Amino acid sequence: MKKIFSTIWHLWALLGIALMTLFWAIVASVLFVLFVKVSDRVLYATFKFCSKAYAICCLIWMGIYVKVDWRYKPKRKEKLIVIANHTSFLDIYALFATFPGVITFMGKEELGKFPVFGFIYKKMIITVNRKSRASRVESVKQSKEWLDKGFSLCIYPEGGIPKTDTILDGFKKGAFVLALEVNTPIIPILTPDNKDAFPYSISKGRPGVIRMVYDKPVELNESKPLEEWMDYFHKRMKEDLELLKK
Repeated sequence: MKKIFSTIWHLWALLGIALMTLFWAIVASVLFVLFVKVSDRVLYATFKFCSKAYAICCLIWMGIYVKVDWRYKPKRKEKLIVIANHTSFLDIYALFATFPGVITFMGKEELGKFPVFGFIYKKMIITVNRKSRASRVESVKQSKEWLDKGFSLCIYPEGGIPKTDTILDGFKKGAFVLALEVNTPIIPILTPDNKDAFPYSISKGRPGVIRMVYDKPVELNESKPLEEWMDYFHKRMKEDLELLKK
């Protein structure tokens, strides 16, 4: 019975995501066309409104409520590099819905090929094909330009969603190199429940509460090697996730 409920709910959730994506893709496209020649402030305020409203609408449709633990609450105009554990489609919706300022993601180029979802994904996300050096170089350039404007960026340092029950996969160095180059603090965000709530398996998942922890940001410097910074954040996040899952 549980599997039947989860399958019906999962299909309902996917239907909602498709409908909301189509609706907000149209709304965002119209607004972007209308405001393309106005100031950047208006254009990015529009981006923030569309991304936040889209995410909230999807979460409401799915019956998902995000409970946030604000160990640190970013200011609306604060520039940060977010690193988070990556477990589900819910990760993007939860962050767009809760982050106080303007934020975007560095995400897989392949997701932009999905019908409907791909259109708005490419509008709102800095895409990268990790197998293409040219794509990686371009994505880093776009990321620096985005951060230079004073906005925040989320990078999933695991490089994708782990296929096993791994709590936290190994980190790639991109987010940490970028943080040092653009002198921007890193803030870890933890999502311990997203994989259980909305996994890739259609016969699993459920509506309800998901937790999200905004940890305290850290400003990287040259006092220790890059690998030590990566180990520091990985250990800190893994220990917190293990406690939260208990």
